[in-house]
Amino acid sequence: MNAKLIALAVVALVAADTRSALGWACIRVNPRNPGSRCIYWPNGAVTLKSFLGAPARGPLLNGTRTWDENTILAASEWNAQNAKVRIQVQVGGSFFDPCGRQGPNHACDNTGPAGDNPVLFANDFCGRDFGDIIELTNNCYRPDTGTMVNAPVFVNARVRWNAYDGPIRFDVSTGVPEPVYDIRRVLLHEIGHVLGLAHPDEATPPQTVVAIMNSRVSNIDRLQPDDIAGLQAIYPPEPGPPQPTPSQGCQMVTGAAPPGWPAFVFAIALIIARLSRKQQSARYRAR
Repeated sequence: MNAKLIALAVVALVAADTRSALGWACIRVNPRNPGSRCIYWPNGAVTLKSFLGAPARGPLLNGTRTWDENTILAASEWNAQNAKVRIQVQVGGSFFDPCGRQGPNHACDNTGPAGDNPVLFANDFCGRDFGDIIELTNNCYRPDTGTMVNAPVFVNARVRWNAYDGPIRFDVSTGVPEPVYDIRRVLLHEIGHVLGLAHPDEATPPQTVVAIMNSRVSNIDRLQPDDIAGLQAIYPPEPGPPQPTPSQGCQMVTGAAPPGWPAFVFAIALIIARLSRKQQSARYRAR
């Protein structure tokens, strides 16, 4: 089937699961059906290619010397959670520009070839201004099976980055506090989207849980029980196909599908909230 789809703004469409205290959320094959399958990697394996490189000056605050090391650290934290999925991070390699219309070299609009999952700095999202977005994951998947095709991660090169643990840091050298984002925790959040997770606090009704996958960048810098529960529901440790139970679906951002690849593309963006001197978090939002 050759599906022609149009890019749309993503609005979270989440169904709360009243049977569980955990409120994890996933990207659903049918965003309006909370019982539909979460999208997933069919062989329980995904390879990310990190092209982030190294900062211009010295080691980062957490002791790492490259941005790519933080991609590896974030992936390793997900890998340690006893789920039936494994993330491999390749630093560098052949680069295929993910930007472009769906066709032979792009599984969906702005996702690149099937199986290619780059993590890259970019000044915009394929010609569209980032605005207040700090990172964006573009998931491409087959609507008939829910199997993921690829999921590039775009990192906004125009915001301030470092790598550190603990509370969010601010640069006050100009007299106006500006956030300096911890790239490891933000990549931890984004890799959750690569795996098929979404924002539990954007459920209907909203789920009040502590999670790295919540829609706000916060002082949380490690995976929480809710994040792990979502991961293990999509990729259960025991044998068997993914059979998720709680939470969400999200509206899709879509592109045209070439023959043999009926696919949807789902973009999740990280949004910077306006920050005042008292404000201690930035906002993630599906878009």
